[in-house]
Amino acid sequence: LQELDAKLHALKEWKDYAVSPKRTELIADMEALAGSEESPKKLAERIKDLRAQWKTISQGVLVDSEADWQRFNQAALIAYEPCREHFEAQARLRAENVERRRHILERLHAFESNQSGEHPDWRAIGAVLYEAPQEWRRIGPVDRRAIRAIEEEFDASLARLRGRLEAWHVQNAADKRSLIEQAKALLEKPDGREVVDRAKALQHQWRDIGPASRELEGSLWKDFREQCDQVFRKREQAYAEHAAGLESNRARAVTLCEEIELLAGQSGATLLEGAKSIPQWRADFETFGELPRAEARALYTRFERALNRCESQVRAQRAHEAAQVFENLIAATQRIHAYGWAVASGAAATERDALKSEAESFVAGISQWPKGGAAALKGAWTNAEAASGADLVANETALKMLCIRAEIATERPTLAEDQALRRSYQLQRLVQGMGQRLEPTVFDWEALALEWVCVGPVSPATHETLLTRFRYCRT
Repeated sequence: LQELDAKLHALKEWKDYAVSPKRTELIADMEALAGSEESPKKLAERIKDLRAQWKTISQGVLVDSEADWQRFNQAALIAYEPCREHFEAQARLRAENVERRRHILERLHAFESNQSGEHPDWRAIGAVLYEAPQEWRRIGPVDRRAIRAIEEEFDASLARLRGRLEAWHVQNAADKRSLIEQAKALLEKPDGREVVDRAKALQHQWRDIGPASRELEGSLWKDFREQCDQVFRKREQAYAEHAAGLESNRARAVTLCEEIELLAGQSGATLLEGAKSIPQWRADFETFGELPRAEARALYTRFERALNRCESQVRAQRAHEAAQVFENLIAATQRIHAYGWAVASGAAATERDALKSEAESFVAGISQWPKGGAAALKGAWTNAEAASGADLVANETALKMLCIRAEIATERPTLAEDQALRRSYQLQRLVQGMGQRLEPTVFDWEALALEWVCVGPVSPATHETLLTRFRYCRT
């Protein structure tokens, strides 16, 4: 035994001699892992492997270097720091995912509660049964022990919904089998239109019934369609007559569309007179009845497009006529102002009479004025006749103010020389609205145009400049 102990002691000394450089190597390998770019999982496995090697070589040695161990252990702690942060983040993520799955469960319970009535949304139930497990599986990783109870409750809720959906499918299958039997019974009845109508009614009922299970739906539909096809084949002549009726309806619809499209290309009185038939056209189109399925949508679209274009042309025509009425009013005002300026500037009688005659002829040639336009022109004539004593500067200022009001309403800049007038007007509005909510300025060009007509005359050059500015705001 003493001889064996001596041999064992010698072997341990040799092991100490061999372990020393291995320790140095393991310390170097561990220190080299500090700041490693390896993934936290691989890095942790590498550190674990190095620790295992250290433990293995340290067994049965005579000399245990505490300094080497401290250095190796410190290097291991430094190298493991990214792993620790990563695994802590993973733990937090698993906890968050548990809460996210808990939230899905709460939403599922709420959905189940909402669908507990007599008329559940079966389509929504089917969508939830398909989407909820997918959303559930997408949330991971999770702590399996923490999620077990939640997962059991989640599966139970899905099972309840699935059971209700399957029961609904069973009932739908029974209802569809009943329709198949009714379709078979139609084959024994005398051939007639009523049989076809009844077959169509059964098809409508079939569409109203929800689906059966996926395994049965195809075969049930195939059986039902075969029965209905046999009924319809007995009515080939009725189909031929029906097809002829569809073609007749199509021809009438095309003719009506062409008539409307032709009118949409017109203008003026022809367009407005023809547009009176739009309500009747709509009623006529509805009386055409069923159209060929392949062309029905295109014909409906063509009809509506033609009507829309026609109505758009009518609106444009009326807008043009309304604009022209005000343009005539402004043009009449220009002539009356020219006459008034001749009176104010003391022009010769012949010139005044010529301008007055021109204005009167123009006014007499216009058959329609806008609402309030005739009264405004009457005021313009009064101003023109009394222009010799009028305050022409005040007239010019009044027209400028109308331009400024239009520019404010349309957010257009005002000329530099009129900035003071603009600020004065805005300040006046601000004072008037003190303590009240100040509404934005609404641009009513027609109301401003009536005010324009009522302003006394100014020089033609000034009037033309200001009128151009005023019209630009309208544009």
